[in-house]
Amino acid sequence: MYPLCQTHRQVAKSKQSKKSKKKNKNLPVKENSEENAVIHRKITCLLKAARDLNILKSPDITAEEWFENNYEAQKAAKEALNLSNDISIIPEYYYNNNSSSTVLNCGTEKYVLPAESRFHLCDISSIITLKDKKYDLIVLDPPWENKSVRRRKKVYGTLCCESLTDLPIEDLCNPGCLIVMWVTNNTNQLNFIKEKVFPKWKIFNPVMWHWVKITHGGLLIHPIEWHHKKPYENLLLGYVSSSTENADSLSEKKIEPNKVIVSVPSSIHSHKPPLVEVLKPYIPQHPLCLELFARYLLPGWTSLGNEVLKLQNIKMFEKNKLTLIPKVKFG
Repeated sequence: MYPLCQTHRQVAKSKQSKKSKKKNKNLPVKENSEENAVIHRKITCLLKAARDLNILKSPDITAEEWFENNYEAQKAAKEALNLSNDISIIPEYYYNNNSSSTVLNCGTEKYVLPAESRFHLCDISSIITLKDKKYDLIVLDPPWENKSVRRRKKVYGTLCCESLTDLPIEDLCNPGCLIVMWVTNNTNQLNFIKEKVFPKWKIFNPVMWHWVKITHGGLLIHPIEWHHKKPYENLLLGYVSSSTENADSLSEKKIEPNKVIVSVPSSIHSHKPPLVEVLKPYIPQHPLCLELFARYLLPGWTSLGNEVLKLQNIKMFEKNKLTLIPKVKFG
């Protein structure tokens, strides 16, 4: 599934630039120029390596291919949004203790549950239900309020930064627990998380990673210096520690700063890629992992959210001879 190809993106950008020149919305953001340069340098090396390994398709696709791919992507996204989500018939808690995936029947709907996965179908205010267990890795993907959500006019519950400080994260952590939070490019939001939220959770000197979104042909989905929207999102990572000194040694020695992750984005709005493989060097060999504000499940993980089965409906999967494969997936 392709985001806009280069040709169509240029046309769209040309139309938009005519409307926005007066407002100077396409001017580069000076305060991000150094960060953009680092990301651009790394993404160039990664894409060159991918082309050398023949992982990427040709960046030049026909108009017919573009329309076909976008039609399929839009169709899959629409299916996900329109799926029945009657939470009254779904258990608030469920644990698949099998070593393989299973299917959970709930009324007229069926949900695919990965091996040894747990879910809590509830609002984040019910996080207290998790206090019987401690975790080595906690990933948070808060539903940030942003222009995209307001523009789409979604019935979409958003979260303000201040409410995060009330989450009892420390009560859920094993010693040295790694916290990973998805954040936008909003400078005020980033600063608040770094200066208020993470210190409250005893996370000091966090590092930043970047998820860069590309097409199957290896083109950025947006120009990297475009003011309107960046082709990347960010992750803040840090270890929970009992002291600033200990935090310094942990974060600087174990977490590589400014790491760049590259993938083709899902057609589903705000659907993030799984982080299991890229986080392996920074967590124990057999970690207990938790995702908060989750919208899908992972094998062996505990997931909490009021849309935790959003993308687990069996209608979002295709069958092959051995297993079920998600229709909406990352490249």
